[in-house]
Amino acid sequence: MNSTNHDEPLIRPHDPHVVITPNILYFGTPVVLLSTENDDGTFNLTPMSSAWALGSTVVLGLGAEGQGAHNLTARPDVVISLPSPEQWRAVERLAPLTGRDPVPARKRGAFRFEPDKFGAAGLRPEPSELVRPPRVAGCPLQLEARATRVRPDTAGRFLIIEAEVLRVHAAPHIVIPGTQHVDPIAWSPLIYNFRHYHGLGPELGHSFRSETPRPRPGEPAPDAGDASRPRPAP
Repeated sequence: MNSTNHDEPLIRPHDPHVVITPNILYFGTPVVLLSTENDDGTFNLTPMSSAWALGSTVVLGLGAEGQGAHNLTARPDVVISLPSPEQWRAVERLAPLTGRDPVPARKRGAFRFEPDKFGAAGLRPEPSELVRPPRVAGCPLQLEARATRVRPDTAGRFLIIEAEVLRVHAAPHIVIPGTQHVDPIAWSPLIYNFRHYHGLGPELGHSFRSETPRPRPGEPAPDAGDASRPRPAP
């Protein structure tokens, strides 16, 4: 991406878009809280929003100098907890904290060392079942996982971590009764959109691949025959 800064967007004739050079590219991704184990057996909690899932693998992007990155390089167990929109203030209380002592040079002046991030954020740990780091109580979705691959990005500023999900914990109210499906109407993740916190708005529609379609007012019920057709591979 072009790193040149412009005071004003670049406007080009006959092009409906303008060329901009944003400082960040957090274009609306869910917030996750990463629980990892410190060298002394205590636990760190990292708020981050660079995460995406493919199958049972979650790919995480972490600053290379942070405590979470240090921990996952040494110990692969991790819990990925997804907070609800109502928990944004707890997430923001974590934002200026670091588990690194001394504070890394890039973070000095804006961050402070905090060994008890759960307590500082007003969050409570609860035991995991398959990994050592705890889950974050109150988060509607919690994923116990293990890092299977940790590597630097091309610039060396971040770590890219592939974590295999071992167990999924879901609050009952976000699960469609009698199924293994998260209810996309009941579940709204906390979204980090260009450094602002958001929840989801009303549903606009659903993909033809959805396994949980529901008619909206004025719409016909889903065709069960269509829903049973084989789905194409991703």
